[in-house]
Amino acid sequence: MKKLLLSLLALPLLLFSCEKPSKEPAQEDIITLEVTSEKQLSFKAEGGEGVINYTLTNATDLTPLKVEAQHTWVSITEVAESIKFNVCPNDELAERSTTITISYNTLTQSVTIKQDAASYCWAIVGSMTNDWDASCAIEMESIEGYYVARGMELSTTDSFKFILNGVMQGALGGNGKVSECDFKYDAQKYGSDIRINKSGVYDIYLDETLDSYYIMSEGKDPKYAEEALKPGEDVWYVNILGENIKMRNSGIFVVATDVTLPNEGFRLRNSLTGEYGAAGEDIAEVGDEITIVGGSEYNIKVNFVAENKYDIYLKANEYKVWVLPKGEEPIITHIGTSAEGSWFDSKNFVVCIYAEGLRVTIDCDTKDSVTDAIIPEATFSVEGIDGYILNNQICEVANNIGKAGIVSGSVSFKHTDNGYDIYLDVLSDRQQIVKLKYTGKITPFSLGGTNSIVNPGEDME
Repeated sequence: MKKLLLSLLALPLLLFSCEKPSKEPAQEDIITLEVTSEKQLSFKAEGGEGVINYTLTNATDLTPLKVEAQHTWVSITEVAESIKFNVCPNDELAERSTTITISYNTLTQSVTIKQDAASYCWAIVGSMTNDWDASCAIEMESIEGYYVARGMELSTTDSFKFILNGVMQGALGGNGKVSECDFKYDAQKYGSDIRINKSGVYDIYLDETLDSYYIMSEGKDPKYAEEALKPGEDVWYVNILGENIKMRNSGIFVVATDVTLPNEGFRLRNSLTGEYGAAGEDIAEVGDEITIVGGSEYNIKVNFVAENKYDIYLKANEYKVWVLPKGEEPIITHIGTSAEGSWFDSKNFVVCIYAEGLRVTIDCDTKDSVTDAIIPEATFSVEGIDGYILNNQICEVANNIGKAGIVSGSVSFKHTDNGYDIYLDVLSDRQQIVKLKYTGKITPFSLGGTNSIVNPGEDME
């Protein structure tokens, strides 16, 4: 019995020892997938073709290799012993990246594709570049928000446009008008050829927003450019020895300051109506009123001191010019167009007189109290002669360049059938002599007052 029991116990051991051990797969049977080229590939903004080298061992023909690009700007063109792909050009001003994934069953490998940001190359092409040959275009440099071509020599017969990456399609041009130096102009896709009104050497700027361009005097920053004129607007220049000096608005005048005069004299030019000269060959004195005539053969000449600087004033609507020592202004009598005023008490009144580009506010005290609200016939002065006072602390002269107080002078009132004759002759604290004449009624002051001024011949309300 004991022998039987031992035999039974030994049986499982015998059975176990008869089983064959499990077999490890041979090395030559293992499937592997490996990228043998670089796992990060870089491309310029222009794009191009790329290749990925890989090895796939112990694979069967039953399962194909799967290759996918994460983004559509990379396309797979061939999967064979190597993987070929194409990278599209990058038109964006930012670099980008994507991934190509290679799969076989559960095995996966990936390759990163990086691409540079677009590098826009703006250039100038025109009559001066081998007669519009884009291959000869003048490349512009990117500087602080602009594309710039410095020191370009242009004549009035030249014309040009801005092109991107050597392509004429979609070139930027102008608005059909001749450009002037030191102005800002709108850049327009498919716009007209750009021309300049005066031959010279210029720095040409194209804003990186592509909205505007500037033809600047050599070395001058575009931040000092003026806005281009709107249709119908004009600008005046003083033309001295062929060089145009732009005039600026100052009240009712157009002014060029700090000018050196030549013996040959000067002319004026309007951007819309052309050149103007003197009415005759006489030589005027400094401070004289000079009449100018369009198309005149005579230059404007004055007796001047060679070492001095002068300011030139133009009253454009009357075609009158004055040449004055630097810092002085023409003394003319302004003609008032309207007046308004009120009494603020029985001895004090305020009148505002309006003229072309000018408003004069005068505050006066009468000698005696007034009961009929009519301004007495008198001369009111800062000195207060005969008790009629011009309160210069309140009086002011205002135009489009600012306000100025009144230092001295007087205003006189006379009665007429239609209101008042008013004559003002004062000196402002800017040392400007202001003369003004107004004939007519005084309407109620818009700022109010205790009583409206009554015009002679009218009844008090």
